[in-house]
Amino acid sequence: MKRNILLALVSLMVFSLNAGDKAEMWSRLYSRTTSMEQKVTAMEKMVLLDDPGLEITFTSALDELINGEYLQYATGPQSYNWENIVRMSMNELAQFKAVDSAYLLMQIVNEHSGIIKADAIMALGDMRALDYAGDIAMLLRNLNMNTASDKNSAELEAYSAVYALGKMKDITGFSPVFYSHVGWYTRRTRNLAKNVLKDMLEDPSDQIMVIMEEADYKNKLIALNVELESSASAEGKEMVIIDALRQGVEIYSSDPMEKNDLYQLRIAALTACYQQGISNPDSLEYLARAYREADKLEEKILVVQAVGTNGSDDSIVLMSDWLDVFHEKMIGGVNPNNDEITLITQLIYALEISGNELAKPVLSEIEVYGYSNKINRAAAAALKNMS
Repeated sequence: MKRNILLALVSLMVFSLNAGDKAEMWSRLYSRTTSMEQKVTAMEKMVLLDDPGLEITFTSALDELINGEYLQYATGPQSYNWENIVRMSMNELAQFKAVDSAYLLMQIVNEHSGIIKADAIMALGDMRALDYAGDIAMLLRNLNMNTASDKNSAELEAYSAVYALGKMKDITGFSPVFYSHVGWYTRRTRNLAKNVLKDMLEDPSDQIMVIMEEADYKNKLIALNVELESSASAEGKEMVIIDALRQGVEIYSSDPMEKNDLYQLRIAALTACYQQGISNPDSLEYLARAYREADKLEEKILVVQAVGTNGSDDSIVLMSDWLDVFHEKMIGGVNPNNDEITLITQLIYALEISGNELAKPVLSEIEVYGYSNKINRAAAAALKNMS
C-alpha cells in the first residue's frame, strides 16, 4: 500500500520536471520497483514520454524480462503484466529503430508464441532489422505450408511476418509474401500480402520470373498480375509478359481446369502486350503460335492487336500471311463468315496502328479480292490515316 502511495506522489512531482529529468526519474523508479504492477505503471509513463534517450532502459528491461529473474512471471497470475511490459518495451524499441536490441526480439520470436511473438515479428519489421529478414522469410515460408495444428495462431504469425517483410523490403521475403497472397489464410492476411507486394521491391521482375517458372497454372496468372501492378520498369514488365506468353503457348494440359488457367494466362499476356505497346521481336514467335492454335475469336483478336502494336517489319509479314489465307478463300469463291469478317477488320486496324510503311501495299491490295464494301472502306480509311 505504501508503495502505491509513493508511486502516486512521484506522479504528482514529475509535473515540475523537464522531459529529460522525467525520463531519468521514471527509468530509475522502474529499476527500483519489484512489484509487477508498479513496473507496468512506470513503463506506461516512459512510453508516454516517447524519449529515444530511454532506449537503453527499454533494452535492459526487455533483457531482464526474458533472460533475468522476471522471466518467472511469464506464466502464472502475473503473466498479463509481464506480457504487457514486454510488448511496451518492444514497441518502443521498434519506434526508436533500435536495431541493436533486435537480437532480443528475435529471441522472443524463437522462444514464445501468440500475440507476444507476433508483436516481436512486427517490431523487427518496424525497426527494419534486416539481419533477420531471412529468418522471418523462412518462418513465413513454413507457415504457408499449412501444417500447423493451431490455425489461428499460425495466421496471426503469418500476418505479422507479411507486415514485417513489407517494412523490410528485402528480396528474400518476396516469394514467401507472394505465396501468402495465394495461400490458405483468411482474406485479411491475403489482402495484406497483396498490398505489400505492390511496393515491396522497386522492380520485382526477376523474382516474378522465378515464381512463374515454378508456380502452378493459376498462380502463374496471379504472378503476372502482381508484376503488372508493381512499380517494375517497362523493360522488366516486358520480360515477364513475354515469358508469360511463352508459357501460355508452350505448356499443354488435358485437364479442363488447367487448360482454362492457361487460356486465362494467354489472354492476360496478350492484353498486356497490346496495352504495354511491346515491340520486342522475341514476342512474335509466341504470338504467331497463339494465333495458330487459338480456338476462340477473342484470343485471335488479342493476338492481332498485339502484333499490330509490335509494328516491326516481321509483324507486317506475319499479318500479311494471315490475310493471304482469306485472300485464297475469296479466290476460291468462299466468302468469309461473320467471325472471319471481324478478324479481317481487326487485321486492317492492326496494320494501321503498326505505323509501318510496309503495311500500305498490304492494305492497298485488299480491294482486289472483292471483299464487301465494309471491308474495302476499312482498308481505304486505314490507308488514309497512314498518309
